[in-house]
Amino acid sequence: MSDKEAIVKIKRGEIDYFEVLVKKYSKVIYCYLFSKLKKKEDCEDLVQEIFLSFYKSISRFDEQKPVLPYLFEITKNVLKMFYRKRKVFLPLK
Repeated sequence: MSDKEAIVKIKRGEIDYFEVLVKKYSKVIYCYLFSKLKKKEDCEDLVQEIFLSFYKSISRFDEQKPVLPYLFEITKNVLKMFYRKRKVFLPLK
């Protein structure tokens, strides 16, 4: 099944087809995150967050466009937010 077919079905309410996209792209996203973070638990959490974000925005997604670049845009934004949350602040005395 192509990405376009899966997205069209998801937009029609057949949400089970989202699993097709998750299975197809989660490993690629996970490997990218692991190359940056080197921590399995953080990567797994962020992969879930990325796909949840994608699912929430799928109604606005143009099925004519490729999915992977869109997922990487989400990944970059989620990774930025992850780093901001983990930023260590030193108190000024």
